Amino acid sequence: MEMAFLWFSLQEVDVAVVEVGLGGRLDSTNIITPDISIITNIGFDHMKFLGDTLPKIAAEKAGIIKKHTPVVIGETDNTEVAQVFIDKAHSVKAPIVFSELYMNDFEAEKKDYGWLFQSGKYPNLKGELKGMAQDKNARTVLTTVEALLETGYNIPAEAVYKGFANVTAITGLMGRWQQLRTSPEIICDIAHNAHGLKYVAEQLLLEDYNRLHIVFGMANDKDVDSVLTLMPQNAVYYFTRASVERALNEKTLAGYAAAHGLAGYIFPSVSHAVEAALKTPVKMTSFSSAAVPLSWQMRCRCLYDYHINTIRKLYVCGAARSFANCESFIKKGYHPWLTILIINADSLSEIDRVTI
Repeated sequence: MEMAFLWFSLQEVDVAVVEVGLGGRLDSTNIITPDISIITNIGFDHMKFLGDTLPKIAAEKAGIIKKHTPVVIGETDNTEVAQVFIDKAHSVKAPIVFSELYMNDFEAEKKDYGWLFQSGKYPNLKGELKGMAQDKNARTVLTTVEALLETGYNIPAEAVYKGFANVTAITGLMGRWQQLRTSPEIICDIAHNAHGLKYVAEQLLLEDYNRLHIVFGMANDKDVDSVLTLMPQNAVYYFTRASVERALNEKTLAGYAAAHGLAGYIFPSVSHAVEAALKTPVKMTSFSSAAVPLSWQMRCRCLYDYHINTIRKLYVCGAARSFANCESFIKKGYHPWLTILIINADSLSEIDRVTI
């Protein structure tokens, strides 16, 4: 972090927007004295380090509130959390602004190009970011602009309009419901906890598609179950891991997902998973999760296999302890190209393969 701040100094930047990495109070970014602090929202995230309740997590986030420095709070749907911020701000004599109360004339309308925002000072403000969370983010940003103006910043209205309409080109911001490709359509979103993924789930309900394919990975310090509960069951999943130490093992993730009725393949890298997802739509058009009994889906962990260079459906069945059990399942006529792995629930090394 020190190297980053040195670089900012050498480049003589006018304003640096510094995002906290984890929490706030003990984060490496928390060595600066900012012009303003912003806390967007509080959700169950990094609980191993920040605490297992929202007030505990809020207390860590509140660590970025500095003496006599204004702080903007984006979302406050929990009174206990709000009180944590109020108490911290009062203790260091920091002006505190809750954006939902400050901008009470704010309205947002979803458009094909993104969003159209309305407020007294900024009517017909077009935002290019398309995600469902952007209405809340926009309100927080506009509140922050007003707070900075009160401290002496010079931010003309035309700069606000230009920034909202061209944020990705100006800043290089990526991964906010970002369209990477049109045929087939590929959307990238970096939502990484239940609070963020609930907006992704809402967005998916508005999308048109023949078959939904999701390349999915998580960090190992996330509340996995709360996230998987939100994920759509009518999708084919490609469980994978990012190339970072904190990434959750893809096989472990697939096991958790199976308990939530989510089926798919397992890949050791994001690039492999994306490549597979692009190759499988034609093969998967006739597949339906309803073709396999939910009781089996819930007990299965999904793996991947390159069989004659073709990815095929694999089920690791902890419930099927014998060839006979699996054979009877096959004879019922479920999916004609299904490949099933039978694994003794106590040993992942004993595998009998049955291919139809």
